[in-house]
Amino acid sequence: MLKTLHLQTTVMPGGRIVIVDQDLAQGETVDVFVTKAPPTAKRSAMDILAEAPGHRIFKTANAVNACLESEREAWER
Repeated sequence: MLKTLHLQTTVMPGGRIVIVDQDLAQGETVDVFVTKAPPTAKRSAMDILAEAPGHRIFKTANAVNACLESEREAWER
């Protein structure tokens, strides 16, 4: 039976990769295909949060601070 093993690894110094699988017998011939992963774009935390579903009460840090200050003033009354 043909078994396909799919794994992701990091290339080590010298361009080496290591594949470890207990089902592979020593001396067995295997085919290896290596595909470079496309570069991933770095996204800021703000971009990720902006795409998150749900309602956001505050749009800026200043709005949060204003709300907190208002609450503090209400506690002191």
